[in-house]
Amino acid sequence: MAKKTVHIKEEEGQMFRIARGIFSREELRDLASRMVVLKRSSRA
Repeated sequence: MAKKTVHIKEEEGQMFRIARGIFSREELRDLASRMVVLKRSSRA
């Protein structure tokens, strides 16, 4: 299980670096807000 966690964290780091190069700060904030809402609704 630990190997999967490390692998996921590596991919997340890579993904976020790419996203920062593509999206504006405002777009990233909007995306983050929408992700929080989706995450909360998936727990319900």
